[in-house]
Amino acid sequence: MEKLIHRVYYVFSEKDSTVLIALDIYFNERNVRWFDTIKERIMTIEKVIDPSHEHFAFKRVSAEGGAVYTFVPMTLEIYNNKIKHRILSPQELTDQEKLLLAFEETRKNAW
Repeated sequence: MEKLIHRVYYVFSEKDSTVLIALDIYFNERNVRWFDTIKERIMTIEKVIDPSHEHFAFKRVSAEGGAVYTFVPMTLEIYNNKIKHRILSPQELTDQEKLLLAFEETRKNAW
C-alpha cells in the first residue's frame, strides 16, 4: 500500500457529507483507508482519478455508492472556511503546526 505524504487532509465528496478529515491515508489499486478522527474508514476503489499527494481523488465502486472522493492537504484556510463550523469542538487556531497537531491528537484519544 502507498501512503499519502501529508499529515492531515481535507476530504470531500459531492455525494457523501460524512467525510471531512483524513489522517494516515493508504491506498492500493483496490482499497483506500484512513482515520477520520473518530474511526477508520475503508472504501473500495473503482478508479483512481488523480494519484497526486496534493489532490488525491478516486471513484468508489458502484456497490458502495459510486461517489468521487478528493483529498487535499489541510491548511488553516481550509480549516477556517470548511471544517471549523462542522466539528463538535472547534478551536481558534492561527498556526499551521498547531492545527496539524490538534488533529493528530485525536488519534490518541480515539482508542
